[in-house]
Amino acid sequence: MNFFRKNSFLIAGIVLPIIFVIVLALAIYVPVSRIRPAYNFLYTNNADMTRMLPGGRQQYKYGYQVQDGHLVLVPLPDPDPVSPDGALDDGVTGLPDVSSTSTASSSAPVDEKAVNQAEVAPVYEYDVQDNTMHVISYDDAKKLTVDAGPSSPDGYTVTYEYASGSILDIFGSEGNVSGYAIGTDNVKKRLPGLGTDDGYSESYADGVTFLAWIK
Repeated sequence: MNFFRKNSFLIAGIVLPIIFVIVLALAIYVPVSRIRPAYNFLYTNNADMTRMLPGGRQQYKYGYQVQDGHLVLVPLPDPDPVSPDGALDDGVTGLPDVSSTSTASSSAPVDEKAVNQAEVAPVYEYDVQDNTMHVISYDDAKKLTVDAGPSSPDGYTVTYEYASGSILDIFGSEGNVSGYAIGTDNVKKRLPGLGTDDGYSESYADGVTFLAWIK
């Protein structure tokens, strides 16, 4: 006991920083570990929406909308407002946006029998359990019952989050990089693989457009 009394300041100098690190780690990891979404979601890559073929012809002519709980095909808008480098006509970079549930400008579905499937933009499914994604055919996608959200049936949303630059980043917080995330207003966790390879999207073309939750 005499040792502890004589060296109380030394012990405090060692123990208190350790306690501080433990508390910060718990503040970071405990809330994130409680994010357990149960519903996968569908999305499109914005780069697909603006991809041009030689001669200035748009590669894909059809995107998607949610109508009556199902995906339907609709014509894609003119790609002119977004240049190949992702800059808008006014010179402002087009920021990633997952708030839309449509990749197209028209609400009128098209006659699918007259559509060339090669002109239909790819649609992707994101697996929220494995943090993986894969292309799903439109024939399979249109059979799914979906919810346009923006919140999932269990209360989560997909958003684009910018780096916070807080002190928690030093201890491994996911706020140290920009990227797509899933969560609630209070806590979110990153969704690896959305956007560019590292998850960071600095222009519209790097980003994704959320379509719907799979019910």
